[in-house]
Amino acid sequence: VKDLSLTWAYADEHRATVGITPPPAYSLAENVWGYRSFATTLPIRRDIVSSRDFGLRLDGPVGTSTVRYAVMLANNGTVQPETDVQKRVYGRLHVRPTSRLLLVAGADHSGDSDARDRSTRLSVFGGYSTGRARIGGEGYWSRLTRTPGADRTGIGGSVFAILQVAPAWEIVARID
Repeated sequence: VKDLSLTWAYADEHRATVGITPPPAYSLAENVWGYRSFATTLPIRRDIVSSRDFGLRLDGPVGTSTVRYAVMLANNGTVQPETDVQKRVYGRLHVRPTSRLLLVAGADHSGDSDARDRSTRLSVFGGYSTGRARIGGEGYWSRLTRTPGADRTGIGGSVFAILQVAPAWEIVARID
């Protein structure tokens, strides 16, 4: 099962979702990028955080509908059965000042209480879409600790441009 969830709209535009669902980390970037079958977003390619997790997710506006939040408490086990006590907390804040411009900041953290296995990720994304073109860029910083003192830190970035040249043809350029 790739996705299996139940969503409840409980106040204005606020929603609660429980089940197997994409975490807040990627869905907005993937919507602008639009080519998951061609190549995923950079943090998914680097296997920093899975594209699916099981948990409780809350989404909604912050004041006006131009600023929105998403938070999720999840198993940190992708779609596999629960086998450990670790959980992952995701958070995302995004701003859409115009219908064409999207700015996103996100973070997630997982780890056990004695610091043997911890993971932290911070990310940013910006995208601009018109009828015929899309451009965007994303960056991330991550730290993985398997045992105290054994940190693995990663940093990455990606920029892309897509131009529609005919109804069924687009030119894609991407640099990671």
